[in-house]
Amino acid sequence: MTYPGFSRQTVSTPRRIRPLEPDPPRWVHELLDGGTGQRCDGRPFSFDVIRRDPFMRITAKIPGAASLTADELSRCVTAQYAALETLLADLERVPIRIWNYIPGIVESMEPGLDRYMAFNRGRYRAYADWWGIDQGLERAVPTASAVGITGPDLVIDCLASASGGRPVDNPRQTASWRYSRRYGPLPPCFARGTVAVFDGRRMLLVGGTASIVGEESRHAGDVLAQTEEALANIEAVVARTADGPRAPLQLLTDARIYVVNEADAEMVEGLIRARGARTLRVETVLARVCRQELLVEIEGLADLRAGHSR
Repeated sequence: MTYPGFSRQTVSTPRRIRPLEPDPPRWVHELLDGGTGQRCDGRPFSFDVIRRDPFMRITAKIPGAASLTADELSRCVTAQYAALETLLADLERVPIRIWNYIPGIVESMEPGLDRYMAFNRGRYRAYADWWGIDQGLERAVPTASAVGITGPDLVIDCLASASGGRPVDNPRQTASWRYSRRYGPLPPCFARGTVAVFDGRRMLLVGGTASIVGEESRHAGDVLAQTEEALANIEAVVARTADGPRAPLQLLTDARIYVVNEADAEMVEGLIRARGARTLRVETVLARVCRQELLVEIEGLADLRAGHSR
């Protein structure tokens, strides 16, 4: 089966796409392969830590988040992120990528307030204390994603390093912390990407990217157009950081695709494979995206070295 704009044949055999579980992409597991694990208690939250210097993966959970009120959820998220800040300071690590797995992410909690908005309110308060606002967020906030899961718990998964990273924004999009109140009482806080060094290589950690221009969703109900817009956003972020002449999507080494509808998986995956390098590793999972009208979200990892061979 082929689609407009494809330069390659896509696989036409139907397959089931697994529902998203609170677990990061494969490249994170490979980065930490052979590391040591420990559990940190008493902050007052517990954290699971995997360490392989100079990196750490720190995982925390808010049990039963799906049953909390909006105010309770916001308070718990603020406290959890504040505890994460304390732990990272103790471990002398800096966050470079965060995955947030939120049960019922687009479910309404109050008039005009869904669960993602309640989560954002809590995260913003913690980040305002952590880094300050405006210039502090611009200089320090890591890239992130927030997607829906079916379980009852909210999971925060943080990748951190000793040297930290450099946040990167997208000229096609409004900085997330400057979103208007249309998207909640307090805005989301994440960079569109983070440049970090892996074993001497400059890498770009691309955050969850959807069909948003400025702060507005585009192409409601049209998954193909949404995918094209999301890829244009990824291209813009990679182009701001890459050293060489290669097409931005050709620099991606890994991509994870979140689709709301299983029937869209083949088309979305085929489109990104057609634009990326032949060695691009793609994982597609079934998950709710952070706005009702959005049908697809894409994140990834890019190798920014000039002229690198893929």
